[in-house]
Formats: sequence, structure tokens, C-alpha cells
Amino acid sequence: MKRRQGLRLRLLVVALVVFSIWATLGASTYIAYRTEKEALTRLTLEMNQINSDKIAESVDGLFASMKKSLAATGDYFVRNRDQIPLAEQLELFRLNHPEFNSVVLVDEKGRLLESSPANATLKGQVITSEGTVQALREKRPFISEPYVSTLNRLVVVVSHPLVDEKGVYRGFIGGSIWLQEENLLSKLLSTSPNDENGSYMYVVSSSGNLLYHPDSSRIGENVNENPVVKELKSGHSGKMRLHNSRGIAMLASYTALKETGWGVVAQTPAESVNRDTKKLVLLIPLYTLPIMAVFIFAISLIIGKVADPLVKLARYAARLSYQAGAIEPVPRIHDWNFEANQLHRALTIAVRQFGSEFDSLSHEANTDPLTGLYNRRVLELYTRTWIGGRVPFSLLLIDLDHFKRINDTFGHDTGDEVLKFLARAVRSLTEERHMCCRFGGEEFVVLMPDTAPEQALVYAETIRAYMEATDSPAGRPVTLSIGIAAYPEDADDAEQLFRLADEALYRAKGAGRNRIEYYPTRPGERPKRAK
Repeated sequence: MKRRQGLRLRLLVVALVVFSIWATLGASTYIAYRTEKEALTRLTLEMNQINSDKIAESVDGLFASMKKSLAATGDYFVRNRDQIPLAEQLELFRLNHPEFNSVVLVDEKGRLLESSPANATLKGQVITSEGTVQALREKRPFISEPYVSTLNRLVVVVSHPLVDEKGVYRGFIGGSIWLQEENLLSKLLSTSPNDENGSYMYVVSSSGNLLYHPDSSRIGENVNENPVVKELKSGHSGKMRLHNSRGIAMLASYTALKETGWGVVAQTPAESVNRDTKKLVLLIPLYTLPIMAVFIFAISLIIGKVADPLVKLARYAARLSYQAGAIEPVPRIHDWNFEANQLHRALTIAVRQFGSEFDSLSHEANTDPLTGLYNRRVLELYTRTWIGGRVPFSLLLIDLDHFKRINDTFGHDTGDEVLKFLARAVRSLTEERHMCCRFGGEEFVVLMPDTAPEQALVYAETIRAYMEATDSPAGRPVTLSIGIAAYPEDADDAEQLFRLADEALYRAKGAGRNRIEYYPTRPGERPKRAK
């Protein structure tokens, strides 16, 4: 009878320990799932925003270049119209500007003077296409809305007026982009990330028509009912969750183009975030289950007749969690009980292993796996904390010049080594109290608390000069462009601070790279540091 009572006690204690551990694991897993899902959702939206911003910047740059090319060529044709063979020059212009599928010269009455590719049938005829009519009506540099041409092509026309030396309007030179056929614009857009997880990008016109879509059959389709398109038509850029035209939940980021009024949208299925989150969360049981198995087996072996130490340890196990187990020590028991002492020792080891695993996972979650620097999550935490506590600091936004060229020339492995080389340099040339983070790709951020902008400029120049003078793993020095902004001198919040630093960075890159730019509070208030 006593044996049976002892057996029930053992099962009861073991059951209590098993239940407590599984409850802790379940709660921890659930919290980790929610936390990781939110973090991955934010990261996905941010990465999509970066992609849409970069594509928008490239498309804006392409159209700006188109306008400049047409303007220069149009002025040349007007000044030399009687001395040059227009047909040959127009053909040469089109061959040198592959962004256009065709180029035309039209006089002020809408008659086709020359075209490339040449069209003898239409030469001298009045062109009544929508793009021609719009260009003649506007009499200014103009990008048309997409329309269906007489040859049943979906076309966008970029035009520039022809004005003679007396200021008289003489027609226009225009370049056509055939949206449903191969052109430089479609090549540029098709290089955007279309991941196997279902991510893709598309472009819409200011009237809500699809100009580019991975599914080419949808080009020209009107998608005005899409909430993202409504935001883009209002000139807004941002991020949102939505359901696409097929009812699939998406995480979308969108950017409005300045040159055309178009919009670029990058989106990822929300289900891919859920799937990735589950993969990450499964690592928790993977690490903890072996320890749990050892722990439960030890408990089942060493439970004896001495109930008091067992109860103490069981109560402790019921309270066990990653946080509590890492802080609260294992309770003391009667040291004269050999079995209880063994259990106490096994439990102590298990708790230490739990803490070690938790610390390892925490370290992986907060650092960039390639460079070992802090990641964006830590950067956002410190920025938010310092601004909330009104702690003044300066921010260095560092970009590795021509990093794509390094990858293309030497390979991605060498590119990774260059990134690690830069990370070591940044860490060694700054103070221990400075927060060094990898912002993403080839961009790094250094947060310098209680550091005036003038001091930050000195650190930035030290880093820039070191990289310029030191051979990298690519076998030659690499250069940096650095933008600087300071809180609270230049910005009131984190978003504004990063935007100003980013503007300073792009000013540095636009001025020739390998230099430093500071975003001053007022023009002329502080000198800008450049190479």
C-alpha cells in the first residue's frame, strides 16, 4: 500500500514538473511567435519600402535623363535643321538611347517630319494619336498618359517642344515607350526583386493603369479600386496591409514618382511572414526539448521519500521561465539528503543551460550575422530610448561607394569580406559607448551619444580617410559617402533625423562620393566637411 502511495506521489510530482515546463515553453513560444511576427512584418514593410524607393528613384532618373536627351537633341535639330540629314541623325539618336522604342519629329501642325524606325507611309501625314495631340496642346516638356496607338500598342510618349531662335513653336521631338514590349524601362523594372515567396513589384500611372506588372497580360488594366493606388494618386508614399485583386493579404510599400506622377508598389504575401515566423519559433523547442528530456528523466529518478526538498524544487520548476530561471537562483534544500542534492545539482545545470540558450538566441536576434554589429532592431531601440530621454546624439549614415561594382567584379564572398572589413574599421575607430549598427546592405549607422556634430565630423573623417588609405579584402581601398545629422539640433524625432542624414548622404554621393556632408540646422550655420 505504501508502495502504491509512493508511486502516486512520484507521478504527481513528475506530472507537475512536466506540466509546468510545457506551460512555460508554450507561453514562451506564443510570445516569441507574436514578437517575431510583428518584427518580420515591420522588416518586410521596410525592405519593400527600400525596394520601391530605389526603383522609383531609378525610374525618376531615367525619365529625367530622357527629358534632357530630348531637349538637347531638339535644340540641335532646330539650330541645324538645314545643314544636317534629319533622318540619319534621328536614327542615330534612337540607337544611342535604347530607352525609346521609337522617336519622331512632328511639326507644329502635327505632320510627321521624320521617324525612327522610318515609316515612309506616315511621313508628311498629320498624326492624330493621343500622345501627339497632347504634346501639341501642351507645348512644353511632357510625359503622356498611357494610350493605345494606331498600331494597337500601349504607349507612353516623352516629348520636348521645338522652339526656334525667335521663340516660335515649331513642333516637338518625341520618344515612345512600348509598354507591352521590351524596352529599357521594362528591363529596369524587371530587375526588381520578385522572390519565390510571392513578393513582386508593379507600376501604375497617375490615372491608375498598370504600366508594369510581372504578369504582362495585366499591363494596361485599371486598378483604381486598390487602396494603394488611391494613395499614390494623391501623391503619397508609405506602407499598408491590404488584400490584392485576388483576395490575397499583402504587405505593401509604395512610392510616388516625382517626374511622372506614377507610383511603384512592392508587396509581399502576409502568409510568407507567417511561414517564416513559424520556422523561427520552432527553434525554441528544438533547443529546449533535449534539456527538458534530461531534466524530466532526472526528476523521475531522484524523487524519494523526502517530500519537502521535492516540493520546493517542483514549485521552483512551476515558476521557471527563461527570464525567471536566468535571475532567480535554485532554492536551497537539506544538504543531508543525497538524492535531493543530486536533483538540485541537475536542476541548476538545466537552468544555466536555459539561460545560455536564451542569451545565445537573444544575441542572434540583436546582431547582424555577417558583421557582428548591432542590427536595425537595436538601432531603433536606442534611438527611441535616447530621444524619449532627451539625450543629445549625432548620427553617421555610412554608405560603401560602388558596392555593387565590388560584388560584380570580385564576387559576393569578397563583397561580404569588404563589409566585415568596414564593420571592424568603424568599430575600432569609434568609442565603446558609440552604437555601431548595420542598417542594411552596404549601409551602416553609428549613434554617438552626447557628441556634438563637430565631433561627429572628426570621427567620420577618420573613418573615411582610413578606408581610402587602406587596402580592403578586394585588394584595393574602398571609399565611403557619409551623411551626418544631430538630435536635437536638426530633428525632433527619429524619422526626421534619419531622413535628414539620408539627404546629407545623397548630397555626398551626388557631389562625387568619398566625402562627408552634414545636414545643417540653417544654411551656413556650420561648415560642411568634405574630402
